[in-house]
Amino acid sequence: MKKILILTANFGAGHNAVSRAIEKHLLEHNCSYNILITDFVEVSVPEMNKPMVKCYEYQTKHMPIVYNTYYYAKKYIKSKYDRSYHMYLNNLEKYLREEDPDLIISTFPHASACVSRIKESGTFNKKLITVITDVVVSNEWIHENTDLYFVPAQYVKEKLINKKIPESNIKVTGVPVDKRFIEEKPKDFNEKRKLLFMGGGRGLFDMSNSFFYWLDSFISKNPGVLEASIITGSNKELYNKFSKTKPLKNIAVHSFVTDMPSKLKEHNLLITKAGGATLFESINSGLPIVVRKPDIGQEIANAKFINREKIGYVYSKERELKKIIKNLANEKYTQELSGISSNIENLKTQLEFKNIYRYIQDILND
Repeated sequence: MKKILILTANFGAGHNAVSRAIEKHLLEHNCSYNILITDFVEVSVPEMNKPMVKCYEYQTKHMPIVYNTYYYAKKYIKSKYDRSYHMYLNNLEKYLREEDPDLIISTFPHASACVSRIKESGTFNKKLITVITDVVVSNEWIHENTDLYFVPAQYVKEKLINKKIPESNIKVTGVPVDKRFIEEKPKDFNEKRKLLFMGGGRGLFDMSNSFFYWLDSFISKNPGVLEASIITGSNKELYNKFSKTKPLKNIAVHSFVTDMPSKLKEHNLLITKAGGATLFESINSGLPIVVRKPDIGQEIANAKFINREKIGYVYSKERELKKIIKNLANEKYTQELSGISSNIENLKTQLEFKNIYRYIQDILND
């Protein structure tokens, strides 16, 4: 029985979502695998895990300039010169030797860096697959002892090749998602536009509460054209406001949704944040995506990817989002939306998600 260790981290929801998607995909093909998903920081520096996560959440929300200074430094500095990894190494190496996996899959860049450094000794020779979870080309993901890269897009593959990574070591899988998100047929925009607003697990939206009341009024004045739902996640205050205190009359309000793939398939446009996992859930579901221009490094790269591939809209101000909504209600934009949908379908043909199991089998049998 092959043992596969997946290293992840709690800095945002994306790394864990990708890890679970890979686990599910593998077990659907081979239920004999012993798969262990482990929080890399928790086994390396457990006393630092919660403070580091809180610091990440605070910086990304309130101090993006500080966060980006660190992010861009790691993006351009080669990992071999970064000594910050040393604090993780001793405990992580001990853990890896105790678990003794046949294969390590990393969905977090620090984990990839540390496993690569542990392999440098020559006494630990387990294979390492790194799964890049945003549409980025950053040195923090690139490490000499990585045996295989799963990358989100052809663009990233080309950039890695320019960085002297062998082409055979790079597979364009997209950011792995639960296969239930995969929709085979393109969206139809000839009927009602069905909008889904998602603010992540914490229910933090990039638009004000007043925007949703504006949208509520706009829908009532344009009956039969638009339909909207909002998922508030763990934001109980917002859920109570929109559903009880000052309820929205024309927008469906949900707290948590247990079957997100089905919810995405019920709609034909997604308004959310520019996280890597969410972006590829949207792509695989065939939904054009609308995001506010972000101010966090990796999300900035994801937003640029949306514009480059013409698979959605990126707006800067709330008034621009209102203009997008008004345009969506106009039938003359059906052709534009259909064009975006075609771009998404073309992008999906470039992704080798269905080959993930085969690639992992090959490296296990090597």
